[in-house]
Amino acid sequence: MANRENTFIEITPEVLLKAYACGIFPMAESADDPALYWIEPDMRGIIPLEGFHVPARLERTVRLTPWTVGRAFFGESMFHRARDASKIALVHLIARLKAGGFRLLDTQYVTEHLRIFGAVEVPKRRYHRLLEEALIGDGDFAALPLDQPMSGEEALATIFSGQ
Repeated sequence: MANRENTFIEITPEVLLKAYACGIFPMAESADDPALYWIEPDMRGIIPLEGFHVPARLERTVRLTPWTVGRAFFGESMFHRARDASKIALVHLIARLKAGGFRLLDTQYVTEHLRIFGAVEVPKRRYHRLLEEALIGDGDFAALPLDQPMSGEEALATIFSGQ
């Protein structure tokens, strides 16, 4: 019987960015599985930046909340202490992406939670066209100042301008 070794390839930021640019991403089969597989689903989740939807209750919360942590952005939606914190962070992210000329927000898959914000599934072929268009040129994440907090009112104004 041959001795088989598990080969683990380090996923560096450069490898990950190349993979994203090709339309694939790493994912484990389960939370307990240490192995990662390269995935290219037939249907891909995206949030169209021009079709981002802010539910009315969240809009009120965003207007009243100065949600900011210096210049850091944390997009993890599974852990939060403050109500709607991850949703408020998503609103601020969308504002920054729109202001910076970004074209695509890839969510990999669509969940019912993401559908609230306008997330949709697109076929692989359409996703690759959107990705190809989004890879042309550069987005400017710093188009809105990074050294000062952005109010919820400002974030919403940025999102709703031009819609």
